Amino acid sequence: MRRLRALARYFDKGRRRDLAAAMAARDRLDWSEAERFYRNILVRDPDQPKIQMQLARVLKSAGRLEEAEQALRAAILLAPNEPETYFQLGQLFKLQSRSEDAVDAFAASIARDAGANRARRELIAHGARHRLPESAYGRSAATASLGRISGALQSGLDELQEFLVVSAYPAEAYDAFRRAYPIQPPPADAGSTGDVTVRIDALGATPALVRTSLISLLDQVDRSWRGVVFVSEAAAAHAVASFACVDERLAFVTPGSAPPLGLDADAPLIMLSAGTLLNPHAVGWLRYALSRTSAAAVTCDHDRYTEHWRRGMVHLDPVLRPVPDREEIASSLAAPAILIVKGAVSLLAPVDDEPADEARRRVLQRAISAPGGVAHLPRILASIPPDEVSPTRIDPARTEPLAATIRVIIPTRDQAGPLAACVKSLTLRAARPERLEFVIVDNRSVESRTRRLLRRLSARPGIAILTVDEPFNWSRLNNLAASLDGEPDILVFANNDVEMLVEGWDERLRQSFADDEIGIVGAKLLYPNLTVQHAGVILGGDDGRPVHEGVGAPDAEPGPLGRWSHRRTAAAVTGAFLVTSRTAFFEAGGFDPSLAIAYNDIDFCLKVRATGRRVLYDGALKLLHHESLTRGLNDTSAKIAWDDSELRDLYRRWGGALLKDPGVNPQWSSAAGRPFEGFQDPSLHRVLESLDASAHNPWKVSQAKTSTEDQT
Repeated sequence: MRRLRALARYFDKGRRRDLAAAMAARDRLDWSEAERFYRNILVRDPDQPKIQMQLARVLKSAGRLEEAEQALRAAILLAPNEPETYFQLGQLFKLQSRSEDAVDAFAASIARDAGANRARRELIAHGARHRLPESAYGRSAATASLGRISGALQSGLDELQEFLVVSAYPAEAYDAFRRAYPIQPPPADAGSTGDVTVRIDALGATPALVRTSLISLLDQVDRSWRGVVFVSEAAAAHAVASFACVDERLAFVTPGSAPPLGLDADAPLIMLSAGTLLNPHAVGWLRYALSRTSAAAVTCDHDRYTEHWRRGMVHLDPVLRPVPDREEIASSLAAPAILIVKGAVSLLAPVDDEPADEARRRVLQRAISAPGGVAHLPRILASIPPDEVSPTRIDPARTEPLAATIRVIIPTRDQAGPLAACVKSLTLRAARPERLEFVIVDNRSVESRTRRLLRRLSARPGIAILTVDEPFNWSRLNNLAASLDGEPDILVFANNDVEMLVEGWDERLRQSFADDEIGIVGAKLLYPNLTVQHAGVILGGDDGRPVHEGVGAPDAEPGPLGRWSHRRTAAAVTGAFLVTSRTAFFEAGGFDPSLAIAYNDIDFCLKVRATGRRVLYDGALKLLHHESLTRGLNDTSAKIAWDDSELRDLYRRWGGALLKDPGVNPQWSSAAGRPFEGFQDPSLHRVLESLDASAHNPWKVSQAKTSTEDQT
């Protein structure tokens, strides 16, 4: 027995000695020595999961990733419920770009510890919020997170971010989100009094759908309304018409009949289709929003529902609208399910053979140009049946384009192959190549292949080479080319690593700029594997930083409300392919040379918006983008520091305008640079702030009054 105890002491002493030696070797980055000592420990005692994890970290640091994975899997066999091991395995897979394996590992980590913040953030960053267990998001998780904030004020900012992350619901848990956050009533000062007229379009609808809408109307908390239901002769004789006998506020009207007597000609009008289920606070909220904003019309958000008589209702497919504008109203795939119009009893009767959703769209198109315009209330106040399908929309008709001259400006430093492909694709896919002129800005190219290419290009009509022998400054290079002799109507600023994919792209641009309100047009950019690299820029999306929409999504994926595939007003677009009219460019003062690399495109978009013109994203314009071939990515501390310094200056200049995007509904959540990845319940202050802004052209911005302007 004494010999056994002595042997145990010997092994324990040897283990401590080897462990200290391994840690010392690791501290001096001597990975081979650290590995040797960790393996010595495991030879004596192989059942050591923590030593296996340390060995895996050393192997990973040495670049031996397959062996590191083997060590982590050995640790998992020894301690299958340790969340940290799964997290480290996920990090290893992440290094190898094995995204699916990484998501599985992070999900396994958080399944063993619902409070594993790092694993939760990694899942969200990988677009896998749906893999979070229910205990890791929603009201209960948010409450627990808020408790941690109260108990640890010294780390308040980090914990507040944690609260925002966990309070959002993944897209797959939308029904749970609706149950957890029911719509609250409008503020007590509910605005105007008097009846609201509610028009229910029920021509061709089944009596059951009519009944659904009537029941929800009768359940309204705000009871100051008059309902007019437009039905067929057959429906007027159905039992559903007996609702008018039960409640005198209801009237059923058939085609050709006069509207009921006693309607107030100045009363606001709410429009919806039979089958639409109103939230109990819908009438109150819409009345309040119309009174508060003095808009000509107010829209809100909706979703779809399925219902079983015993199991109840399930909500799905929310339609969270951006701030309304002509582009959004005309091209959105989903017409508003419900809206309120000021003093519009003249619109009460439906137009013959006009679908109800098209009637609502027509009313909005009229209201958008009226005094007050159209405001948007970011509240889900209506639900529509799942079998109601909105028709496919096409881009709105536009003014006949002029034969405008287009100048394409391409800064380059070597990269002859991509440059040649760029010029060729733009030329071959143009409808009027004779109306194109190219200015290629040669910024210190040294390769003989590039020089030969530039000589060949300069011999072609319509192509000029501007040589600029000075340090790279994207803004200055483009300004110099834009200021050359000649008066092109449209300026295209293109990276040398893009290739046009769309036939007739130039005619599409001429058509857009026939509208004087358009100042900038941006395009959909795809990686070579045909996933999205840019579908517009969202401001304030990732810790306040501008982020690209749709990154990594398949080209065919339309995005929320089809926003990645059609024309829409955007907060900003990338400078990799940015198009502007000559007038808008010089009116805004061109690009700012003090922003030499990173945020010159965002600044220019804000300057153009400040003049009252709009930035347009056109998802039908598509280009391949071999991202950052010339300069490279922000993958060093020096590049990141430069990027942050430009962002700081941009914020000092624009303040809150850099953080607010009218095109993003505040009920969407965003994390780790991934917008539209879940749902959150905005505060009443945020709802009213968004409502007020929507009624006063939030696309037009102004510079910050001071460099220290406080933001809400």
